[in-house]
Amino acid sequence: MAELQRRGLIESANRPVIGDYAEVLVARALSAEAPPGPDTGVDLVTADGTTLQVKARRDPAGGQATHFDFSNLRERRFDSFVGVLFAEDFTVRGAWQMQWDVLNDLARPNGRKHRVRIKDIERAAVSNEAIEAIEL
Repeated sequence: MAELQRRGLIESANRPVIGDYAEVLVARALSAEAPPGPDTGVDLVTADGTTLQVKARRDPAGGQATHFDFSNLRERRFDSFVGVLFAEDFTVRGAWQMQWDVLNDLARPNGRKHRVRIKDIERAAVSNEAIEAIEL
């Protein structure tokens, strides 16, 4: 963990590695940076000022990552969402970017949160130009 932090791949040895790693990959791919100061709901900001929320899941051995969870989705704290799905060995299985309104249409209430199924994103990306598969 300390070595990953030293290399700038994760922010903190205490945070989950998967989210930090996804943010680094997305920042590089989209030429984005972390916002100045903590901003709940915004992970990155692009050069044109677009705010991004990045979520990542990793397929565990023998299991399948099925969804991304969002708290406070209806507050519209970000402009665009990037979801990253990693294989067990941390290779990228898929990454998708979409505007908040597209994400909101895919989201389903689940208790206090909203859930977006990865299968729904994959299916929608085939027929919806508003969901862009991105290379990381």
